[in-house]
Amino acid sequence: MSARPQPHTRTLASILVEAGVVSEAQVQAALERQRETGLRIGETLVEMGAATEEDIGWALARQLGLTFVEPQLEALDPQLTASFPPAMLRRLDAVPLVRDSGRLSIALADPLDPRVIAELERVSRCSLDITVATPSAIRKVLGEVFAAHGTGFDAPHEAADAPRGAEAAFLLEQLNEAIAGGADELHYVPAGGSVRIAHRVAGTLAETGSLDGDRLELLLSRLEALGGPQLAAGACHARGVLRCPMGAETLTLAVSLLRQPSGIALTLTLGSTSDVAPSLDALGLEPADVACLRAALDARAGLCIVTGPPGCGGTTTLAALLLELEFGEKRALAFGDVATLLPADAAVDASATEAARGWREAAVGQHADVVALDGVLRGDDIRAALAPEAAGRLVAVRTDWLDSFALLEHLASDAAGRTALAARLRCVVQQRRIVTAPSDDRDAPAATVVHELLIADDSLRAAILAGRPAGALRAAASGFVGLGERIRLLAESGVITPEEAARAAA
Repeated sequence: MSARPQPHTRTLASILVEAGVVSEAQVQAALERQRETGLRIGETLVEMGAATEEDIGWALARQLGLTFVEPQLEALDPQLTASFPPAMLRRLDAVPLVRDSGRLSIALADPLDPRVIAELERVSRCSLDITVATPSAIRKVLGEVFAAHGTGFDAPHEAADAPRGAEAAFLLEQLNEAIAGGADELHYVPAGGSVRIAHRVAGTLAETGSLDGDRLELLLSRLEALGGPQLAAGACHARGVLRCPMGAETLTLAVSLLRQPSGIALTLTLGSTSDVAPSLDALGLEPADVACLRAALDARAGLCIVTGPPGCGGTTTLAALLLELEFGEKRALAFGDVATLLPADAAVDASATEAARGWREAAVGQHADVVALDGVLRGDDIRAALAPEAAGRLVAVRTDWLDSFALLEHLASDAAGRTALAARLRCVVQQRRIVTAPSDDRDAPAATVVHELLIADDSLRAAILAGRPAGALRAAASGFVGLGERIRLLAESGVITPEEAARAAA
């Protein structure tokens, strides 16, 4: 057997081109196709007829110095196979061959994925000797061993052994059911050998059914193929944002994975069904407020803040602000979820925690004109928005403060902060998302986003420099209309009910 390969920075596509299996043009076509289907690049090349699974397997083995095998039922140890969760083997396209003296020989369809290797090492508690096999051969022999040796592990479910297209169909089925019911969150929680499903509708979480564990693995596998987060070895939580093709539209999904004793809990939050954020005009702001925001964004440098509780739509608002800029004339960096709503050539997605902590160094090193920080600076960390590295740039931040003037008071709590804030502040957008109940002309719940807009003028800047408290800052804000007043007006006009207004104000 061949030993585990050293970590590689090479991609499957580059290996296949180097081996002469496919051309650069075929790879580019496959990458375009991959954006539509969410399949892995190897699966996409096979689907397009550019290569066979055997071509890819042989090329991987040859270029990485591994052995190419075709696993056979009679050569497998059923008890060794039974020591792994069946759904995990299916999801990872892996089949264990031999375990000896703390080492595990295993056949993988993708030996380049370090997350697959790390998960197998964690579960097996062994070092790996890796060989290469085709996905079809691995799935076939797993199905045979599950069927031939029922003792010690479950027989395979049809859905779990289905092709990748079934994974996509199952995810779309789950999402369409949630959307039809007016849900904006889907929760999958392992419990008692099955997985409970709950939908949050109009702020209320209600159980809607259950799945077996293998069906959850289908969802996890599809989300991974779409570029979703993965739980690292030893980690208890991972989160990320991805785009899920839904016919002619694209749905943005926020994904959260939580490792529990009974399995992995999955939460999906539904986002925009558009490839990019809406314009400022489509956010529901008053026309005068839109004009004020556009004027604030005309500045070459400064600080724009979008704030409110989680789930209030702040990422969409932040993206709409950024889309007002002429990206072709600016170097823009985006950290966090907002990058998924911007044009592909407009921002650098650096949403990983390690990258987010280094945003200041990146802004200087990349000579960025615009820096977007979506959820990177929460709570007291918002003070970093006034760091020296942010000077001379337009910095747009989404944070979680619930009172705009308390936020400004915090930022101006020392002399350096007061000076920087007074010079740089352009605007603060505070918002809430109000879920409204079904009505006579609407079967499903809807959502109304209410905004308050604070534009920095000379009066407010003077109050900031003087170190005034939050109440005095509010009094200095010319023409300011707070959230409470805006919510009251919505209730008076019948857009929301008095009960909904009371909940939103609270």
